[in-house]
Amino acid sequence: MSNPRTRPAPTPLSLLSGGLVLMLLLASILRFSLVVYQLPAAFPSVVGLCLLWSVVSTVIWALPRHRVWAMLLVLVATGVFVVYNQSILLYGARASWAAFSDFWDQYTVFSSHYVLTHPLPEPQHWAAVQLFLGVVLALLALPLGWVILRLRTVWLTFVLTLPWLLPAFLAEVDLDWPSMLVICAGWACLLLSNLTARDNPSGGARVMLVALPVSLALIGAVLFLFPFQDYTQPAWAAHLREELNRLALLPGEKEAEPDNSNTLVRPGDNSYATGFFFSSAGPRHYLGRSILRVSASRPGPLYLRERIYQDYTGWAWTGAQTVSTEDLTPYDGDVPPATATITRLDSPNSVACLPYQTVQVENLLVSPDQQVSFPTAQQQYTVGYTPLEEEPSPLIITSFDPAQNDAYQAYLEVPDEIAGQLLTWFTQATEELEQSGDSIQATATGVYASELNTASLIAQLLERNAQYDLLTPRTPTDEDFVTYFLEESHRGYCVHFASAATLLLRTQGIPARYVSGYSADVPSTSYITAGVESVYATMVMDSNAHAWVEIYLNGYGWYPVEVTPATTTNLPRDPTPSSAPVTTPTPTATPAPTATPTPTPEVTTQGPEWGTFLAPLVWLVPILALGTALGLVRQVRRRSWKRMLHQPDTNAAVLWAYRWFGQLERWGGKAGEETEALARKARFSQHTLTQEERKLALGQFQTEVSRLRHAAPWWKRFLLGLLFPVGGKHHP
Repeated sequence: MSNPRTRPAPTPLSLLSGGLVLMLLLASILRFSLVVYQLPAAFPSVVGLCLLWSVVSTVIWALPRHRVWAMLLVLVATGVFVVYNQSILLYGARASWAAFSDFWDQYTVFSSHYVLTHPLPEPQHWAAVQLFLGVVLALLALPLGWVILRLRTVWLTFVLTLPWLLPAFLAEVDLDWPSMLVICAGWACLLLSNLTARDNPSGGARVMLVALPVSLALIGAVLFLFPFQDYTQPAWAAHLREELNRLALLPGEKEAEPDNSNTLVRPGDNSYATGFFFSSAGPRHYLGRSILRVSASRPGPLYLRERIYQDYTGWAWTGAQTVSTEDLTPYDGDVPPATATITRLDSPNSVACLPYQTVQVENLLVSPDQQVSFPTAQQQYTVGYTPLEEEPSPLIITSFDPAQNDAYQAYLEVPDEIAGQLLTWFTQATEELEQSGDSIQATATGVYASELNTASLIAQLLERNAQYDLLTPRTPTDEDFVTYFLEESHRGYCVHFASAATLLLRTQGIPARYVSGYSADVPSTSYITAGVESVYATMVMDSNAHAWVEIYLNGYGWYPVEVTPATTTNLPRDPTPSSAPVTTPTPTATPAPTATPTPTPEVTTQGPEWGTFLAPLVWLVPILALGTALGLVRQVRRRSWKRMLHQPDTNAAVLWAYRWFGQLERWGGKAGEETEALARKARFSQHTLTQEERKLALGQFQTEVSRLRHAAPWWKRFLLGLLFPVGGKHHP
């Protein structure tokens, strides 16, 4: 007899379509988390786990019998894996939480900063996070597979997947649109096939297989026709947000707070809107994404300057001066020695990335010292430039003194609050270097020997007194960024080294500015022939993001110097090419004893607060979870039995008992002829069963359960008591 409330078993076609949607949702959630929340893991390395757990979940929920046993087996295996690798998984959980807290603290007004103590080297750090994500995917794949393959409901799917996206929505950050496209398409195809799939799994699967590509194409077309970069917020929405911000009901963007430093703030200057805030200078992780493609007429190293900053405030670099291409004149000079085509691979941007020394952008004349922007976001542009010389020479003869010019005076400004500390640090560090017996790296000659040798000395002092570390925590909000780096943490990466060097150079009377962009190396082995010329190409990755310093050389202009250490003992460094345009070879002296090295313990040697205290909890948590789950199952089944005994609708009670007989058949039970007859009578006739007839059906079920439990082994008796808690007399 068919049960109208029992959904049909899945078919091969429904398993195929549901498994595909399950895999796409898991992979999209993973990619969204890695890209938006900047979790330290590589998507290609973890996506295989999505495929694995999608297959495992699909196989489990496709089983006609023993699905619960299979699920418990997977959970037990996962629990054993967790216990065996508890140290590395605990570290992976802490590292993931640290990355997420950095994201949350950076983009919202709520503070949830968590500092990861004793970070591991980068390869082990990423491996720990990837293992942790694998366990999380396993725990998500099982309930998500049950909802998609068995229940076939879109609302529970929505409930299981939406929480992964909510933090990004609340923080109002740029989303990872490819992931959102696939997630929305998965929701849409489940919604379209929902009604059909409940009664006809194969029909619902066909709808799903058609709806999935259609949904992807439709959402993709909407994004293509109405890209989010061109979205203009309506006036009513802007007004509503202003009112909510005024009432402090929504988390808003963190505003720059003025301080008492000597930062130059000129009327009409909008540099605070485009500043680099040190709150974002936390642990740095890369996803291996391609950012730019550079096709150049010459091979060799390139620094692609994107942003130039002038003013230091202690909590940000501001004062970016941008020249729009609308204000430039046509280029009518000689053909530049080198040309390059730069293509944005992530998303269009209005700010140009320019190599040194760029004189032409899209047939427009530019000054090599300028930061250039386009009126609208550009995907690709062509530049002409003159490659840098390692030993710059004056281009013009001049007696210009930048210290007497207001336009360059700002590049000598140092906040009064830290100027004395920086001079003291420079003096003491120089004395320690001289007393150590190490030679000072000052080999430049020529007109600019003084400036270049001072820059080289500062780079050497920074390397002696600070350790390069990509996992450096963010600077406390009440501390000055540079002085905390020099005197307290002694850890940092290119942002820290370049910021400190810029201010130290200014204290020595050398105009300096902070610059960010990308470093790249165009190999001579990767080229294509275009006509009679060869074009050399390279990909610029997210790991090529870099910061450096520019110093002003009278008669030449702004010249880049590298101050970030070239080598480290056990951590990766910023990807600066070995033959990059530097003033002198970057010093590689051994760090001075005053530096505070970062401990790098092995994965298996966690501190006592994690190893000793949390080790028992690793066993306790799954035991409690399993016990709670079993108790809930028994409680739900017990309540169902009581409803059969006492509900007024005797026909429904007998039909319910008959369905339980169907479940009992898997354990060797069988409904008697009288129960079969009563079920048919309740289902197909207009007659209302009496209390005695209900008592007869329930009594036969109770007797059958008792018979099976009496002859079963202990483990089977336990499961029968868990699933069929019908002990004691019934009283209809």
